[in-house]
Amino acid sequence: MSAQFIRDKAREISYALIRVAWYVKREDLRSRLEALAVELLENSSRVSADSSLDNANKALATISVLDGLVRLGHSIYEIEPVNATILVRELDSLNAAIRQSGNLNEVLPDLETFFRARLPEVPEENNKKEESLDSESKVNNNGLNAAIRQSAIINRIKSGNGCRFKDLLVEFPDVSERTLRYDLQRLCEQGVIERVGNGGPASYYKAAVQSVIN
Repeated sequence: MSAQFIRDKAREISYALIRVAWYVKREDLRSRLEALAVELLENSSRVSADSSLDNANKALATISVLDGLVRLGHSIYEIEPVNATILVRELDSLNAAIRQSGNLNEVLPDLETFFRARLPEVPEENNKKEESLDSESKVNNNGLNAAIRQSAIINRIKSGNGCRFKDLLVEFPDVSERTLRYDLQRLCEQGVIERVGNGGPASYYKAAVQSVIN
């Protein structure tokens, strides 16, 4: 992986972490995520300039801690499932890129040796449905942007104790109707929100029981 890839990926993840941390209610977890987001960017930038063992170890240690905190945030309902899944995936991608840049695959352990527990996986019967939605999820050519957008949608629905589709279109003028429908369908399938009504003008979306635990 190139040094430019490492810099760009670290910047994307750091930005996403700070945006996601904004909605975390526990102050200690929020402050740690924000601080580590900055630390991740700093350490990864050093690796892109000099992929020495010392620089790589520092960056990978930060990634490991962030991986654990994101999984923890997901487990205690402080980080939405869709955001946690994407963040863990992108952290793994950066982890692999840093290890490859310094030829460290045989020296450093994989993240799974630190964190054994995995996030819930999509049931087998939903695999085809997920594949059919993949192209739509790339509207912004970046899964992190989709995660941030969906997090904003969730918080808008929660803040208003429910929201109609046309209200969301007004709230997010830069998001196409097709993309917004995809986001809502994805969040309903993940159990984060649920639709009330038969799909007509009177239908609206509200936070699911699991999401309200926050």
